[in-house]
Amino acid sequence: MERKEREKELSKVKYSNPLCDKHCLIRVFKHDDGYAVKIATDCDKCKVYSEKLPDHFGMMDLMSRDAVSKNAQPLCPTCFLDTTVLNALWLASGMISKHLAYSVPPITEEFVDPDAGAHKAEGDNA
Repeated sequence: MERKEREKELSKVKYSNPLCDKHCLIRVFKHDDGYAVKIATDCDKCKVYSEKLPDHFGMMDLMSRDAVSKNAQPLCPTCFLDTTVLNALWLASGMISKHLAYSVPPITEEFVDPDAGAHKAEGDNA
C-alpha cells in the first residue's frame, strides 16, 4: 500500500509546440515527502532535459524557477517545457487550483501579424 501511495500520479500536463511540431506529456507523482517528474516526448532536446531533472522535488524547490530551469540548456530558446514542468508541479502540490486549471482554456501564445490591421489582439488597445 505504501508503495502505491508513493507512486500516485498527482498531475498530468500536455505541452505542444507548433513551431517545431513536438509534444510532451509531463506527469508528476508523489515521491516520499515531495514529487517526482516523468516526461514522455518525441523531442530529443526535451528528452535530454528530462534526464537532467532532479529525481526529487521538495516544496522549497517549487518556490523558484531554478529547480526546473537550471538544466534547460538543451532546450530551444522558444521552448516552454521548463515552465510547463513547474506548472505541473504547482498543480500537483495544490499551488494551482485543480478546479481552476481544469475549467479554464489552456495557456496560449498567439503570433499576431502586425500588417493584418483588421485583427486586434485581446488586450491590444493601440
